[in-house]
Amino acid sequence: MQLFPTFIACAAALLRDAETRPLVPAWSIALAQLPALAIWLHTRCGWLGFRKQSAIKQDTSLPALVLIAGAALAAYRRSIDPWTVIVAVYLGGSAFAEWASRWHDSIEANMDRPREVLARIRLPWVCWLVILIIVLSLPLSTKSSVPDYRHNFLHHVLNCALASTSSACLMGISPYSFSEDFSLFGQSLLILTTQAVGMALAAAGLSIARPFLARRLTLKTIWLWMIGLQVVATAALSPAWFSDDATSTPARIGWSIVYASDAIWNAGYTLRTNGLADYLTNPLIFTVITTLAIIGSLGMPIVLDLILPRRQQETTSAWKPWKRLPNWEAGVAFALLLGIATLLFLFETRGFLPDNVAPSRPFDLGSSQVPMREVTDHAPRWRMAVFLSATLRSAGIQSIPLVEGAISWPSYAVMLAGMLIGGTAMGVAGGFRTTALVLGAICLFHPRRMWNDAENAVRRRTLRRLILLVATDLLIAVSGILLMCLTTAGTAHEWIFDPVAAVSSVGLTTSLSLHLTWIGRLVMIGLMIVGLWVPLIVWSKIAADFASLPNTPLPRAHKP
Repeated sequence: MQLFPTFIACAAALLRDAETRPLVPAWSIALAQLPALAIWLHTRCGWLGFRKQSAIKQDTSLPALVLIAGAALAAYRRSIDPWTVIVAVYLGGSAFAEWASRWHDSIEANMDRPREVLARIRLPWVCWLVILIIVLSLPLSTKSSVPDYRHNFLHHVLNCALASTSSACLMGISPYSFSEDFSLFGQSLLILTTQAVGMALAAAGLSIARPFLARRLTLKTIWLWMIGLQVVATAALSPAWFSDDATSTPARIGWSIVYASDAIWNAGYTLRTNGLADYLTNPLIFTVITTLAIIGSLGMPIVLDLILPRRQQETTSAWKPWKRLPNWEAGVAFALLLGIATLLFLFETRGFLPDNVAPSRPFDLGSSQVPMREVTDHAPRWRMAVFLSATLRSAGIQSIPLVEGAISWPSYAVMLAGMLIGGTAMGVAGGFRTTALVLGAICLFHPRRMWNDAENAVRRRTLRRLILLVATDLLIAVSGILLMCLTTAGTAHEWIFDPVAAVSSVGLTTSLSLHLTWIGRLVMIGLMIVGLWVPLIVWSKIAADFASLPNTPLPRAHKP
């Protein structure tokens, strides 16, 4: 009864052109919102009915303040339009907050059942994606300079669908420029989606991590830490941006929010053509963004399990072979970070490899697009290599040109491998996950005598599932490459790189996404969705197996 009028109230307020002017008379918008407002005030506050004070669960001061502020602003602007906007924000925000509270409680109650957690995420994710595509296609979400809106509406919808799916899959690429083509409203929608989906996938990551952790972390703890880190990062980054890029304090805060959100939730939106290339010499920006990207790809559950002090009952609990996973994951993540950075640094140093390993460049990249091979000083090239290594398996945040001729073939191969591997199963990165390598090694090489019969059965199933996961991920990537060859004009360099990045949810592109055919856009959307959900489904099954094992201590002689 409440949902449909609330939807109508919010939809009426969104009927605006690119200049934010209402497409219908403002009085008709206010009239459409009256039923929803009346229902909310009656059911939540008891203003329109004779309800006992004990039955009113919501503080009436907030809606009163909202309505007074809306009326005052409408009187000041001499227009009813501000009132309709404030009412829509209040109704929509209240409905979402109530749903999110119930959703959090249901997720927390099922946190020890990873498959149930994933099932409770799936339907809201699909609904959010559909709504985002519709709202992002409205004139309000893009600037009036976007040409395809008026001349080819289907093309515009497909572009918005690609951008929406990219945001919902935490990839962060778009045929439209994030900073130049989307309005502030559209940008806010994409960042809000990154936040919401990131928090949902963090819940899935915690449920997957639970059987392997020594600490019993709650979802609220994970969310508070990740939101808190963004707040601290936003405050730290705000003064660091160039005045030419961020000309005011709100702009500086906006830039900080975008890149802090990108880094910790592993999305790849950029506000400049060359990303953060010009900012990597700034120690503050380099350190903050790189650290957040590493935390996002490693997973906050693993980070907190390693750094927070443990209670006595946690340190004396039964030890199991798979409890080594967080320590091994951290070690493998550090080894990959250092190893990939070293390889990229060496491969992009002129003279280390023959010149013929770098393909010829078909066009001039311009002064803002500087390949790593053309950076003569070792220090800035090493910083670029470390930054690329940290974001390669997570956010992307494209800061070097990736067109043919900009990087050598060995570096190209290293980047493909890094994206396919991805981050951990407990984080929000893509790929088949480094956890497949770590857990596979634990199951394969740890002495069998340390596993009882039930645990050995789980160990064998896990090995089979990990092999199937890696093979399936590679098959999806190869299928995407073949489909891209058949549907979109390009080079082998582009056909291979962009589908692999889409399957791995990494926000990097060779610019192929800018000239995809309509079939190519659908293929890219499908790759992003399949690349996100297939590994999550497999990992939820693996984690559910380990969660079902009783936490009984091993015989004393078998303890390490």
